[in-house]
Amino acid sequence: MRVKVRVFEAEEGGFWAVVPGLPNCISEGETLEEVQRHIAITPDGPRGPRRCVQPGVAFLASKTGLPIVPIGVGYENAWRANSWDRFAVPCPYSLATVIASAPIAVPDRLDGAGLESYRILLEERLHHVNENAQRWAEGKPRLPSPFGASIPDAISA
Repeated sequence: MRVKVRVFEAEEGGFWAVVPGLPNCISEGETLEEVQRHIAITPDGPRGPRRCVQPGVAFLASKTGLPIVPIGVGYENAWRANSWDRFAVPCPYSLATVIASAPIAVPDRLDGAGLESYRILLEERLHHVNENAQRWAEGKPRLPSPFGASIPDAISA
């Protein structure tokens, strides 16, 4: 299966790209090579449900060979929209915490069941890093990783 990607030159320099079939998928970089190496995607899709990873993320990682890096964000104090995703806008001067989990490499040529197992793994990791980022922002202790000592969370300040 082929995935169509549209690449645009940015007015301020560099490039950005979108995948028309995946509305929450975007990449940007200074060069075309950088655009091809990094993709940012909202894994629960444009319509949700909230924090339920859609199968397209594992499929795209399998096809591109790019690893998935689950990232969680927490805010000390934020306003939350009354929407399906509870979109958060941090209050001024609020502490924001970002936690990234270890990358997940999805093998090529997986069948539906294989892709589903990686979708579930990604969803579990996302729940873990989001919960820990929120706890840390609120001054609470982080939860231990349920994925074993070989998969530590990487902390980004």
